[in-house]
Amino acid sequence: MAESATNEGPKASTELEVTVLEDLRALQRLVSAKQIANADVRQASALVRRLLIYRDLMKVANGRIGRLRLQAPDNQGFFRLTRNDPTVALVLSGGAIAFGVFARAMMLNRGPSASPAEGGPDDVATLSVESWLRQGVIYMKPLQIDPEKPPEGRWVK
Repeated sequence: MAESATNEGPKASTELEVTVLEDLRALQRLVSAKQIANADVRQASALVRRLLIYRDLMKVANGRIGRLRLQAPDNQGFFRLTRNDPTVALVLSGGAIAFGVFARAMMLNRGPSASPAEGGPDDVATLSVESWLRQGVIYMKPLQIDPEKPPEGRWVK
């Protein structure tokens, strides 16, 4: 016997909630693992894509806790710098711990920089998931081949 349309909604929602919880637990296990295999990284990538890009996490969270907000590195100083300093060639946003050292971001310049980026590694911005997904995280400027026409850089999301 087929279920009525009114019963399909809650059942689908419950299945989605269970799936999201399972995905979050799998990510939690991965983060707490001592060693991570390449297959684990690929699985985590698929989980994060489903949770954020396909919006599964927001579909569940919106009905329970309201609109989801994320804390992310504040890139406003880098955004201003790339608009105003022609020597900036590459900016990599984000952060990671490697060999016991926390690196917040990396920037390469072609020649002396006119000014350092504003802000520090502890500066964070609270963003909606939509804003977080649109935020530029890599800035690239191609090599200048024609001295009469400086290349334009662009932010990659």
